Amino acid sequence: MTTLPVEGRVFSRMMRFATFPQDLQQDTKAVQAILVQHKANVFDTHHTMLMQSVYSVKGKALIESIVKWLEDRHAEAQMTQSSQNPSAAAMMPTRDMGPQATSQQGPEATNRHHTPFGLQNTMPPGGLSQGVAGSYQPNFLARARQIADALVLSGFLTPHDDDIKHMNAPPPDRYVDDNDLLIPVAKEITRLKTTSVWSVLDGAIYAKFLKRKAGLLGSITSGKDVYVVLNEKTQRAYLFDSDLARESVAEIDAKSVSVEFDDNSFEFGVRVASTSGDEEDMKPEQFNCGSKHLQEEFINAWLNIGALYREVYHGEMERAHSIYQFMDLDIHGNPVSFDKYRGKVLLIVNVASGCKLASHNYPQLTHLHEKYRNQGFEVLAFPCNQFGSEEPRNNEEIVQYVSQFNANYELFEKADVNGSHARPVFTFLKAKLPGTFGSFVKWNFTKFLVDRNGVPYKRFSPKDSPFDLEDDIQELLNSRNNMQAQQQGFAQADQTSARAPMYTNQYKGQQEFAQQSGFDKGQHAGTHAPVYSNQLEGQQGMPQQAGYANQIGGPQGLNQQSGYAGTQAQPQVSQLKQEHGMLQPNISAPYSNEFEGQQGMPAQTGFSKGGHSDTQAPHQAYLDEPHAHAP
Repeated sequence: MTTLPVEGRVFSRMMRFATFPQDLQQDTKAVQAILVQHKANVFDTHHTMLMQSVYSVKGKALIESIVKWLEDRHAEAQMTQSSQNPSAAAMMPTRDMGPQATSQQGPEATNRHHTPFGLQNTMPPGGLSQGVAGSYQPNFLARARQIADALVLSGFLTPHDDDIKHMNAPPPDRYVDDNDLLIPVAKEITRLKTTSVWSVLDGAIYAKFLKRKAGLLGSITSGKDVYVVLNEKTQRAYLFDSDLARESVAEIDAKSVSVEFDDNSFEFGVRVASTSGDEEDMKPEQFNCGSKHLQEEFINAWLNIGALYREVYHGEMERAHSIYQFMDLDIHGNPVSFDKYRGKVLLIVNVASGCKLASHNYPQLTHLHEKYRNQGFEVLAFPCNQFGSEEPRNNEEIVQYVSQFNANYELFEKADVNGSHARPVFTFLKAKLPGTFGSFVKWNFTKFLVDRNGVPYKRFSPKDSPFDLEDDIQELLNSRNNMQAQQQGFAQADQTSARAPMYTNQYKGQQEFAQQSGFDKGQHAGTHAPVYSNQLEGQQGMPQQAGYANQIGGPQGLNQQSGYAGTQAQPQVSQLKQEHGMLQPNISAPYSNEFEGQQGMPAQTGFSKGGHSDTQAPHQAYLDEPHAHAP
């Protein structure tokens, strides 16, 4: 069973309640049902020392009412037993509980007509619970206190004077004292008109303390504490000042926002903003997650409740049109140019030895590699530790692990596939083939097929086994066009690679792009362009092989000579930039489209779908990775 990333005292209390003996849980639920049924007799408006009006029940009255319920249940059990066995009943001792128990009972515990429950007999079906049953002076008061505390731990009631501010305060020895006011917080009984932590428990898949940027000094002070609950059922995020808060400070509709890795304010930051870009709709929120693992976990949880993933690409990345323009490091640290795979069909996979999917993926990858390698097929495996920390091994240990599967295909150095430090080849693949969660890779063993021209062809989810890809592999291997590409590939390489930038990732805490054109990243800051996934219907917008597709509502006029869709070449552009195909810094941000089977990705020809319906359309991306807490 997968553990959800939920923290906080409300969840801790509920987990503690789940460890209670079954009979105590049953008694607590029985009392809950009675409190709901007779809430008009139980709860009332009380005034605190600060003259606040609080809809609640006093601790003493609650405990006495539970004692009364236990007494009535015990008496009815005795009557039932005596009617079934008169001779045994004559030998039973009286119900005298002794002077200590009598002295502890207040008048409401002995007066049948003045209990808040307002019932003569409240015994639920099923008779007595173990621990209360028996005729020998049961300690009803002790049991009543146990049930009263269990009402708090189960999330049904909460003390009015709960220690809200001290988030790390140890739990009290007892939650209900005689002078306490207990507020009903369960949805079937509460009168709170605000959103409380208890009201968003059902459907919560994430609940943790983070830092939230607040004011101009937010980034300097690392942010202000905030308790964030992400709810899958409501598809909303709830922000609270405390994990025991009875009112939220903000609520966010996940379906209307995008999330992105953001290190501008915090080292491990996440930015949440309206997809419309209008700050009047929603002012962007910036969170400090404190660590890389928590940052990735937070992004993943947002995607699971309906948010979009937004990734900012370098301008040169947008212009790349084949995998041959990239470099990486193999498992031994040696640089590898993907140009060496020119003319071959490639299956690119992010792998993790600790993942439960590894045991059947690795053997199948080996089988496919051995079966088709002589026809021009290669498997490229990229270890990654971003998903559940399921690749803890170092590079040497990974090599040793995969040897049991006879994995003779290329293994690369362990590195990220998402975020600001993602390896460039995966950034390229994600941009060209977004999945259900957009460009975000959701889990281990996401697979990308690349054709003989180095163009991304189709994306598969971790749930798709390598054998499920065999028909597509054969199609690419047997394609006439691809066969021609294999024969002519190296002849074309001399012209193409001389003009295309080469990307390499040095994995030293930041990405660096070594470009043959000689332009460094800083000189072209203006070429960064955001990409949204799952955007509005009908929008064409992933970058074409030679440039950008036109924006919303614009014409379809692809200018082949300039390399831009719907954009005229600027005569002022220098000859050097034209030779190297550098993008203009004022090009608009592209949007991808995944709704209703629409194919907004560029075809191999680089023409947009709307203007050239007769050109080859790319394959639609398969359903992407499983839920974050499914694997």
